[in-house]
Amino acid sequence: DWVAGDTGVGAGADGEGGVGIQVSLGVSPVVGAVVTVRKADGTTLGSAPTGSDGRVTLKACDTAGPFLVEAQGVSGATYFDAAVRPAGARVAFGAGTSMRAVVPALSANIGVTPWTEAVVQRLLGASKPAPGPLPSASAIDEAHRYVRDNAYRTLLPDALGIDSLTLLPATTSSATLADSASDRYALALAALGEVAAMFNASLPTPALSAAQQFAVDAADGRIDGRAADGSAVASVEIVWVPANAFGSVCSARSFGCRASSCATFAAAPHRV
Repeated sequence: DWVAGDTGVGAGADGEGGVGIQVSLGVSPVVGAVVTVRKADGTTLGSAPTGSDGRVTLKACDTAGPFLVEAQGVSGATYFDAAVRPAGARVAFGAGTSMRAVVPALSANIGVTPWTEAVVQRLLGASKPAPGPLPSASAIDEAHRYVRDNAYRTLLPDALGIDSLTLLPATTSSATLADSASDRYALALAALGEVAAMFNASLPTPALSAAQQFAVDAADGRIDGRAADGSAVASVEIVWVPANAFGSVCSARSFGCRASSCATFAAAPHRV
């Protein structure tokens, strides 16, 4: 069982014996979102708001997985959206907003991103039903592989390749990113917001708008404007692009990147 304090969910960076959980829409994590962790049977282990570093620490002792992690927006929760024109802005991750991740075990830090939400939607659907039993660890692993191989690796160039969608993305307050897997993941996340803003510069929260549409679209492993059940994705504000064609997302205005990561970005975005 979990106990608040030195065992449980608490705000701040991950420490000894704990697993860090970070909610990310780009190169800046979400601050103040309430993270809730549930066990395989749907019962709640604990909740805590993400701290100023955008993380909570989870100390589960011997609690067995799988686990569902949900980050819920509340009044005062924010993230820096680098895609807001003209120079980025801190915007709300407000009430009614959520992103989730599902993991078979607590073996590494956990990034909660639009990609992990797509995995959850593939397993549990887009709605947020009352907590219930989670799928098996093998089913979770298979859903992760499916979305990674058929959506992430199809949409993004090889230079931004990663192995795990629950990887903790890098964060930066400067205009630079390195070339680790975490940096590549952060750049890939930021690119979603950039594509949205290039298509519709008036979006108040382009990274969040892109994330919400994208998770529904990617759940079936195809970026085709349709949800897993074949229905059209509701929003028509965001566009998706084929692999290696994210346009000039590596603009110095919003964030920097290594030239090797930018080299494969080419054509402007277009409707699909």
